Amino acid sequence: MAFQRKRTKKIRAESQPAESNEDPLYTVRIASSEPGIDVGLYSAVGDRAGQQDAARVSDDYYYARTNTAFAVLCDGMGGLSGGERASQLSVTALYETFQRLHELPAQEIQQFYKTMIRRLDAMVHGLKDESGNLLGAGTTLTSIFLQGEQLYWSAVGDSRIYLLHGDTIQCLTEDHNYYKLLKERVKRGLISQEEADREPKKEALISYIGIGGVEYINLCENPITLQKGDCVLLCSDGLYRTLSEAEILHILHTATEPMSVAAQRLVDAAIAKHKRHQDNTTVVVLKFGAQA
Repeated sequence: MAFQRKRTKKIRAESQPAESNEDPLYTVRIASSEPGIDVGLYSAVGDRAGQQDAARVSDDYYYARTNTAFAVLCDGMGGLSGGERASQLSVTALYETFQRLHELPAQEIQQFYKTMIRRLDAMVHGLKDESGNLLGAGTTLTSIFLQGEQLYWSAVGDSRIYLLHGDTIQCLTEDHNYYKLLKERVKRGLISQEEADREPKKEALISYIGIGGVEYINLCENPITLQKGDCVLLCSDGLYRTLSEAEILHILHTATEPMSVAAQRLVDAAIAKHKRHQDNTTVVVLKFGAQA
């Protein structure tokens, strides 16, 4: 996992591996004496040989004190080494660029994401192995920027961002896979819905960081105004391909513990399904207006 945080006065931050004889699992706890944003980050390797997911959240002192948060989550692909390098590079570069800018005017947030996604795409596309050959690596990317009550987001690939409000859950992002193109053909009457559903390659990505000339980018047209108690969830496909939206909603809607524990409950619930070839599973959960 790619996350580092500073320790500051008046704020307790804990990061430690959970006890496990199997996968290395991690949890993040952010706590403050003031109402703000409660954050949880948790990850499991699953049945894979290594961890190709990466995630990072903005400095705990920054968002606990100012009600401002930045988070990014990536799911790498292209072999163990390539996928890990692609996701780590993208998370680190986007996070560090945001930290240098620190505060973005609302009218510049979309352009920031557009510029950075294209820059990251070129960087990952150019990654080479020890022999100087292109790795052919790539990564999905999801990111949110919370400024006061306003939520901005961006995504490429098929990692997702969910908004939970009360007893409802809404997926804000669109999966950039071949099924997207198949659905468009269904709308034009070129194929049937049954044909689209049967397509064996429907989950193949058609847009991701590292594809070279990234085409499809999800950007929020307008910021979403959050209300107290709303949760924002970023997750790799290891979560939503294992848990239904109803199961995700139930775990977070009934959570009375800090989001660090709720994040772990989500990942543990996915791992407990004992799905064959369980993918890396990573979540970032932010609860707005929480008393941490």
